[in-house]
Amino acid sequence: TTKKTNRRAVQTLKRFWSDLGCCVKLMTPTEHDRIFANISHLPHVAAAALINSNSSEELKFAGKGFIDTSRIASGPANIWADVLLTNADNTIKGIDKIIAELLKLKKAIKNQNKQQIENLLEAARKKRSALINYKINKKELIS
Repeated sequence: TTKKTNRRAVQTLKRFWSDLGCCVKLMTPTEHDRIFANISHLPHVAAAALINSNSSEELKFAGKGFIDTSRIASGPANIWADVLLTNADNTIKGIDKIIAELLKLKKAIKNQNKQQIENLLEAARKKRSALINYKINKKELIS
């Protein structure tokens, strides 16, 4: 919302979405763009990169995990190109965060540092578990 936002319209929309069972969070356009670059746009970018980084021959061996992980790369390219360009700055910041995480894993693997690999994977496992718990029980996420 902004200072120009019609409060009555906001309440009407909030009630509409709440009645459908949605959780409504009011936020600024800046907040929205930052958050959705990370939770909406980046998964699409990552899925596209995952698919594009494999040859057609390699993809013949893809199993359920790969199929699940890459599912959202099936979205319409023209729509996603517009989404990514419209929120380019936030999307680029998110891509940089993913690259930083990949580089941590790469370094640990290159250095044969099993403990560091386990730490990074365990941190991800715990975060995802907290996310699922939050989505199911609406309990607070841990960082």
